[in-house]
Amino acid sequence: MSQYQSNGRLLAFSILQCLIPSLLLITTPKRSALRYLSIPCMIWIVYHMMYPVHRPGYSSTNFLGSSATFVLTALDLLLINPQAGDDFVDANGNTMGFLSRLVEAVRLVTCARAVNTPRQVKNVPLFPEYYTKRDPKVIPRGRFLVREAAIAVWQFLALDVFSVLASRQAMNEQDENIPGRALIEQAIQSLVAWFVVSRILISFYYRVASIVFVSLGDSPANSPPDGWENGRCIHTAEFLGEILASNATTAPYID
Repeated sequence: MSQYQSNGRLLAFSILQCLIPSLLLITTPKRSALRYLSIPCMIWIVYHMMYPVHRPGYSSTNFLGSSATFVLTALDLLLINPQAGDDFVDANGNTMGFLSRLVEAVRLVTCARAVNTPRQVKNVPLFPEYYTKRDPKVIPRGRFLVREAAIAVWQFLALDVFSVLASRQAMNEQDENIPGRALIEQAIQSLVAWFVVSRILISFYYRVASIVFVSLGDSPANSPPDGWENGRCIHTAEFLGEILASNATTAPYID
């Protein structure tokens, strides 16, 4: 292969990583040899996804991280706590059709918190009062999609702002040669990346996935807030406003 790989190749590998355990869940028995063979194959795919990307960014990092997570999820669903096609039943106890089982299997693989299933993790956050003030037991689909889409838009814009600021910093880093400046900049960049950008990025991808699943017919109750929801979005928006105001007065204009 060439020295670099494209994001399209990473996307194809990521989709394949999701489909392998999903198809095996609904087509093979619980102790099938194919399930054991699939884990090394998925690890091999992750290894090939680690080749350099020509233009690394959020997308390539997410594809690789998701593919690695799918390996751990596949270990759980295929081997540790195995499930089979007969376990996918509807409300009447009848086995679902192939397409319905495939959709449900994909949801199990991609939703690591396993909300509203026997495998649900502990301490799942409650929905904001915005959804439950009319009926605490029903999450309105339209209200859910509008709010989540609005938050996803500002999160995308926030990530774009940080990307622009990083580009400006890279272009101006040779302007001055102050002793110790590089170490200070690296420390600040690491703190911002870990405590701000990474949180927005994780929340953004989860929110987009929730919007897609709910738009396709899944219940909004299966997409509760991530651990970063309750009020912290407001604080981050205020923090971003301070950064933009500071940058507007100090950063040079770049045409």
